[in-house]
Amino acid sequence: MSVLVCSRRDEVRAMLALGHWPAACAAELREHVESCAECRAVASFTLAMQDDRKRAAPVLPSAELVWWRAQLRKRQAAMEQVRRPLRRAQIFAVVLSLCVAVGLAVWLTMSVGWSVWTSLVTRQPVGVWTLSLAVAAVLLLSGMAVYLRLYAE
Repeated sequence: MSVLVCSRRDEVRAMLALGHWPAACAAELREHVESCAECRAVASFTLAMQDDRKRAAPVLPSAELVWWRAQLRKRQAAMEQVRRPLRRAQIFAVVLSLCVAVGLAVWLTMSVGWSVWTSLVTRQPVGVWTLSLAVAAVLLLSGMAVYLRLYAE
């Protein structure tokens, strides 16, 4: 190693730091680097370090993508917060509908007797109130089934 320091070493370092090496620097400086061992070593070492830094740097997503993902997460969290009580209300409505249907069946059985169910199976004429209550129960349950199929997730 020589004791003398090359006078153009700082100029080579400046070009390397600015990213101008080798395309945007003077031809005479490139020729000097080819002939001077110290400047050649500085150039090769600096280029190797810059290359390693580029390879080691993580690839970050764009700011727009990060913002979009954050907004999407925020919207999904808000929707989940809204859906939770709605799911509870839907479960309550289904349970209530089933209770009404079972209660209606028990009431019909207690008030009219088993003749309601046997007349439905044997297709004998049934009273108007009995038929209207049975149709109302079927409509209520089918409406709940359609609602749950269309709007419940």
